[in-house]
Amino acid sequence: LYELVCGQQPFVGEDIITIFTAVSNGQFIAPRELMNDLDPAIEAAILGCLEVNPERRIPDCKTLMDTLVGEGQDG
Repeated sequence: LYELVCGQQPFVGEDIITIFTAVSNGQFIAPRELMNDLDPAIEAAILGCLEVNPERRIPDCKTLMDTLVGEGQDG
């Protein structure tokens, strides 16, 4: 979803270790920095899918769809 909306991959690096470190630390350019007119629901969906903490990450397709239509997540 990030790549589709932002036009680039969220995690980049010279080698697999750099990319893995970026993934595990959640280091990516915020979608709004690349697309300043991004719909807040789409931004919430992207950020929810890329959340490092599994307890806070969007867990399934239903929750993703709810987020995309603006219903969001509890907590």
